[in-house]
Amino acid sequence: MKSAEQIAIRELETEIRDFISHPRRQHPLLQDKPQWNVLCSSLDILGDTELAIESYLALPEGDDVGTRYLLVYGILQVLFVQQDAIEALVKSFGLPYQPDATLVEIREIRNKTTGHPTKRGNARASKHRPQTSHFLARYSIRKSGYKLMTSFPDRQSQFDDVDILDLIIKQRAEVKKVLEQVWSALKAEEMEHRDKFKGERLTDHFPPTTDYMISKVAEACDSDSASALPMGDAALSTIQEHIVAFKQALENRGILNDLSDLKYEFAEIEYPLEELDRFLRCQSVLDRRGAAIFAFFVRHKLQDLERAAKELDEEYNSDEV
Repeated sequence: MKSAEQIAIRELETEIRDFISHPRRQHPLLQDKPQWNVLCSSLDILGDTELAIESYLALPEGDDVGTRYLLVYGILQVLFVQQDAIEALVKSFGLPYQPDATLVEIREIRNKTTGHPTKRGNARASKHRPQTSHFLARYSIRKSGYKLMTSFPDRQSQFDDVDILDLIIKQRAEVKKVLEQVWSALKAEEMEHRDKFKGERLTDHFPPTTDYMISKVAEACDSDSASALPMGDAALSTIQEHIVAFKQALENRGILNDLSDLKYEFAEIEYPLEELDRFLRCQSVLDRRGAAIFAFFVRHKLQDLERAAKELDEEYNSDEV
């Protein structure tokens, strides 16, 4: 049965991963590719180490001492790597990181047991950190824990019971706490961004007269009267102004970038708009039928852009990230 901390870690990892995958937020992160790689690696390692911990907890005790050594060495390294991933994750967002005393203690246990057991500290160091050597009491090794002996140069050896299952519980609780802090910071940053544009509605760039305007363009394209062209041209100019204003509003919000689907939408509509403008000014090779097809296409692309504007307005007015 999965623990509450384990479930929460998985959910928080997914939320952060989904958050940074949004084109508006991902684009600036990608401008620093090395840091982006660190961020992605950290999230992957966080998930990987959780899978390793799950498997460790589900494994049988182990039939021989060698297998038990591998289990102990392995899980302590997993906890160590997970701590590195959490620190890298926090720092990749430019947030401060100070490991909790519990994580520091777990890290030290790993270092004494499997990281640098033969020599810790320095013989000439102060009494606060004398040189020590460490030994796993072979008879005591179990999946659930072991006894660690620490030898000092000037006093009797010390024996400590290491409860691996307790270390896992404590680390998961701290990892969950750190991820919650990261997620809260990201949400606060997102809401601060949205607040900057609270009073601006993107759908205002598509007034009710938009459909009337494109109808006038279509009529001018289908008419055999030259007098219809100026009215169609004026209507098309108004539509183009709205599109330019909408595009600028998106750029102001950082929405329109190389990762945005809207960039493709604008690229699709710009060419037919240019050709319609030439046709209505009698400067195009298009015939009336071709111009009418372009006008039909522009009408539907305008509807697509307006739907996108509505979705973005809903997103910016929402209190949920």
